[in-house]
This record gives sequence, structure tokens and C-alpha cells, in this order.
Amino acid sequence: MMKNSFLIVAILLLFTGFAEAETHELVSGRLSLVFNTSRDGIRLVGLKDTGANQEFLSDQPLPLFDLKLLNTQTDEQATVDSNSGWQSVKLTRKDASAELIWVGSKSQGLARLVVKASLELQAAHDRARWQIEVKNGNPSVSVLSVRFPQLKIRELGKNGSVFFPRAPGEVQPGLWRRPFEFNKLYPDAWASMQYLAAYNETKKSGLYVACHDPAGQPKWITVKSSPSEQTVDLRFEHPAADQTRGGNDYSTQGEVVWQLFAGDWFDATQIYRNWVHQDTPWFIGPGPEGREDTSRWMRELPGWLKISRPQDIPKVKEILETIGVPLGVHWYCWHQIPFDNDYPHYFPPQEQFVEGVRELQEAGARVMPYINGRLWDTRDRGGEDYQFSRHAKSAATIDAKGELYIEKYGANEEDGSPVKFAVMCPASRLWQKRLGDIIGELFDRYQVDAVYVDQVAAMPPKLCMEPAHGHTLGGGGWWNQGYWKMFQQIRAKMPPDRVLTAECNAEPFAHVFDGFLSWQWQYENQVPAFQAVYAGAIQCFGRKYGDGPTQDEALRMKAGQQLVYGEQIGWMSPDIVPPNSQNLSFFKKIVRLRWKLGRYFFAGRMQRPPQLTELIPKFQADWQWRDDWVVTSDAVLTGAWSQPQKNKSVLLFVNVSDGRVASDVLFERKDFSPKQTELFVRRITAEKDEEFRPFRPGVPFRVDLAPRDAEAWEIKAVGQ
Repeated sequence: MMKNSFLIVAILLLFTGFAEAETHELVSGRLSLVFNTSRDGIRLVGLKDTGANQEFLSDQPLPLFDLKLLNTQTDEQATVDSNSGWQSVKLTRKDASAELIWVGSKSQGLARLVVKASLELQAAHDRARWQIEVKNGNPSVSVLSVRFPQLKIRELGKNGSVFFPRAPGEVQPGLWRRPFEFNKLYPDAWASMQYLAAYNETKKSGLYVACHDPAGQPKWITVKSSPSEQTVDLRFEHPAADQTRGGNDYSTQGEVVWQLFAGDWFDATQIYRNWVHQDTPWFIGPGPEGREDTSRWMRELPGWLKISRPQDIPKVKEILETIGVPLGVHWYCWHQIPFDNDYPHYFPPQEQFVEGVRELQEAGARVMPYINGRLWDTRDRGGEDYQFSRHAKSAATIDAKGELYIEKYGANEEDGSPVKFAVMCPASRLWQKRLGDIIGELFDRYQVDAVYVDQVAAMPPKLCMEPAHGHTLGGGGWWNQGYWKMFQQIRAKMPPDRVLTAECNAEPFAHVFDGFLSWQWQYENQVPAFQAVYAGAIQCFGRKYGDGPTQDEALRMKAGQQLVYGEQIGWMSPDIVPPNSQNLSFFKKIVRLRWKLGRYFFAGRMQRPPQLTELIPKFQADWQWRDDWVVTSDAVLTGAWSQPQKNKSVLLFVNVSDGRVASDVLFERKDFSPKQTELFVRRITAEKDEEFRPFRPGVPFRVDLAPRDAEAWEIKAVGQ
């Protein structure tokens, strides 16, 4: 019935249209949207925070949407947008909603094309909720992609900033006056979530722009500045399902949300957090003891080392004895095949592997070997095509030309030629079974504690065009669904007390893994937005620890940041923290403090990081992520976490510098406890827990940190 009424409206509009241009203002609380309708298009010309008198849109705004279309007979592509070129358009308002319809593009062969945008206004939240539907109507035309939303944001003042979801999240200040471009295909390591924000914290005015897509379908997320115009574009582009097939349609999964907020990245993140916790299949809410389907040892584990040879085991054991708490050991190159070669033929392992696993476990370590979750070597036994062509090729991803998606990672075959990996399709039963068999053997036969599956939560989807795999071509939710099915089956068969982890932190895989290796969290302006959303639902662990002349300073910055972010500490070679070194001393201090506070991170919630009121010196080091990778931060790193069910909170402070730093702390009581309660506070270090004493928020809260030191202040609320 809905399809028939949609068609009737489209036919009526085709013969009526608008006689003259009209202006429409739609209001949702403080959010004002202004549209101009003409005979052949609808333009969004205003997007304003009326409370702060802040207009967000540039004077030359982008079209509300763009469609990329393919003529399947001629292979010619065309782009149409919302602004003009339609036979008829209409904007209809009704109470707290509106409907915008475009009928019949005037471009050749597109007369049957119809687009409908549905808009719901939620005044209580200063929010606009969108859904868009594209009816193709032409068997010789294919919808390739839909770009929506897309907004050209004007400069928001001296303190304007943009948040985007690279790694844990990142804030770039002042983008309007300098070149900048971020463009990544979600979900992957550098587009881990589905929201953007532009704001001026001083003006208390910000715009949240997000796709609340519970399928986590692929989408290009773009932030691009234009210094000459002093604008920043925020864009989402969605590859259509069954792209290249004539007659395909498109509709929004979930909804697109525009919402005002007052504050900074943390406030925008709370909007996204609320949606994730309510409406996504990949969020498993932690209970009083954290996420119950994750083994207790993984929830509590405070840190990690990594090795690639059995000769490192004595070094690990010495570190374990020095630190005195459990650690995880990530074991690379445990197999006889070379690293990044001959995948997925990992067995048999090296001769010392079985004994090494047992020895590490007896010393108090949890052992986690590496495997890859995406790749099959096209010459998978030395230089020989052993099983790929006859067994695996049919399950590999292919592009629109019918060619394999091939990736290279710097490894070479015996003849010196590069190793070429095919990317396997997660929707294929062959790959689902193969990965399940590998993981099952590691758990059952070799008794490892965990298995690390590389790349699954790191690399973006391949838009596979193989119809024999049974999924829609290109876009759609099939990529995530294939991996979900695979790892749900694996988890159902896992022995008790075992764990699965993945590389990086693409959010749609949080429910099928217990940990994400956050090694790519290496950016100067990054913020812990991912942890503000997902803390407790999955354990994040690890940073890349490099070498170089400032490696010791970089280690302190990374380990300190890991603590305040709530990550499990480390993931370095034992050689980086040798016996009796400053590095080992600092690592021990941070790990043991995290061990004491572990419940905050696996069963608590991140709060807004506290601010130090005095001028804090800056600290700098080369983080060795790529080439010269100099990162500057405050010398004192801060974090805040709470356990609401226990009426407790903790403030974290880490001095990564070589000098003493003291400051008062800006502490907002409302973030941690009701006003009616009485507060008590105590200081906690790696070595000592002080007694609780009464605390009055009106009295200055001061920290005095020795060089290379860390401490926590635990706040307990008592009474009503």
C-alpha cells in the first residue's frame, strides 16, 4: 500500500510542480532549518542554532544530497542532486515532521527517478532525524551511491573545532584556515564510528552530524576544508546495495541525525553513546561485573607484552616477576611459515611453541597467538599456487571488473616478487569454516588463552561484486553480517575462559570480540571518544611502541595516555622495558595502578576528563608511528571514570615529564555524584592506598606530581 501511495504522489507532482519559489523554515527547539523550493529543486539554505545565534551553513551550501548513477547499457555515469533539474518537487509540512519529494530527473533516461526524504523534528532534543529513499524505476540505470548528509560549514569563530572518528576520535581546531582532508571508508581503523561534530566550545554551540545505522553499512566519511572559502565540508557517501545492477533502489539504514549540543567533543559523544547503547546489535552492555561473556581474566588484565621468538620468553618471565601482576603476551611468528606469507597455512607451529605456551602460562601470562582474518596468499606454499586457485579463489572478493582484490604488505616470495594476498569474502561459507577451524585448533590442541585475528576490525569492507557469494553487490550490510555469523559460531564452540581479539577498533565487531588492539591510536589531537562510548563493552589494549632518540619519553606519553583512556597498558617488546631501566619502572607503576583500578574500566563509565587550572608545560616526543611522528601533549595527562552503581569515581593524573608539576583541579561535582551526598576522597598510587577523608568541592583540589609519576584520587559518595 505504501509503495502505491508513493507512486500516486509522484505522478501528481509530475503534473503540478511549483509555480514560484518558496521559503520554508522548520524548527526543532533551537534548531532552525530553512529550505528554498523552486519549480525544479529544493535547496537547504539555513541551519542555525537560534539560541546561540550561530548559523552553521556556508553562504554557498552543498546540495542536500547527490546521487551517482550508472547507465548499464552505455557504462556512462551521471550525478544528480537536490538543487535543480527535476520535473517536479514538493515540500509538505505536518506537525513535527516534513516530507520532501523530487520526481523525474530531467537528465536523459532518468524520468522515472523519485527521491523522498522524510524528516522528523524532536524539539526537546534540538534534533532533526532524516531518512531518504531512492526509487530508481529504470532497469537500465543503477544507483551507485548516495551522498547524504553533506553540509558545508562556515567558520565558527576563533575557537571553532571539528571532531571526526579517526582511531579513538580526533579534534582538529581551526580547520577553516588551513588545508585538511580526511576521507575513509567506514568501518575501519581510521573511521571507527559514524559521527562528526563542528562546534565552538566558547559559544556553547555545536552541530552533531551522524548516521545512526544499526547495520554499520559501508560509507565514505569525509571532512575537507577550503581555506579560500573558510569552510569545512562534512559528508557521508553510501555505496548502494546491488550497485551496477539495473533497477536497484536505495534507502537509509536507520536514520541520519542533526542535533545541536553545547560543549565539545565529549558532549557530542554522549549523543552517539546513547544511540549505540540503545539501538545497535554490536553493543553488549556491561553488567555490575562488566561484560559477562568476556572471560574475567581479560576484563581485569592490566597490560601486554609482545614477542616473536621463543628466546624472548625468559625476558617476559623476568618482567612478570618484577611487576607482580598478570600480563598478556601477544605471540607473533609462532608458525613455521614466514610472517605475511603462505596464509592461512599456519600449522604445524614451531617446535618450541607448545612448551613456550605452557612456560608462559605457568609464569602468570596469558598467551595469544596471531592469525590473519582476511587474507589468503595467492601463492600459498613458497612460490607455488598450492590451494588458492583450486580451493579458495571462488570465495575471494572481486571488483566490478571481475578482478581479485589484491593487497601487498611488503613481504616477498622466494623469487623476490611481492607476496600477493587475495581478500577473502566473509559471506562465503568456505572462509567462515576455514577461520573457525584454525581458531578451534589453537584453542583445543594448543591450549592458548586467546587468539588475535588481524585486520577484521582494521580494514574497510571490500565492495565485492561476486553474485555467487549470495550477498548484494557492493554496498549493503552483508560484510559485517558475514563476520558476525562467523565469529558467533566460533564463540559458541570456544572452550570456557578463552578470548578473541582483533586489530584496531571498528565498532561493528565489538560484540564478537573481547578486545581490540588499539595500536593505531597515535595522533596528536586524538581524544578518547571511542572509550567514552564503548568502555566496558570491549577491552582496548596496546599502542605501537617504537625506538628512536626519544623512545623513553614516547613510552611515558603512550603508557600514561593508555591509563587515563582506560586501555590495557603496553604491547611492547621486552627489550623496550629491560631490567632496572626507567622504562620498566614507569611501566610497572602504570600497570600496577591500573590493576588496582581495573573495575572502573571494565564495569564503569568514562567521565569528562578533569582540567588543571594552572599553566601546564608541554611535553614532546617522536612516537615513531610513521617516519617523523612528533606528538605534543600536556606534561600531565588526566582522566576520569565512575562506577555509578557503587557511587564511586576516580580522577587520574600522570606526569610524563622530567619535572615536578602541581596544579589545582577543576572538578565538577555534577559529573560524579548527586548534590545531596557527602563526599570522601583518598589518594591511590601503585604502592599505597591512603585512607578516605572528607572532601568539600568548594575547597581547592590540588595535585602535586613528582617527575614520571602517576596517581589517582578516588571519590566516594555516602548518604542521600
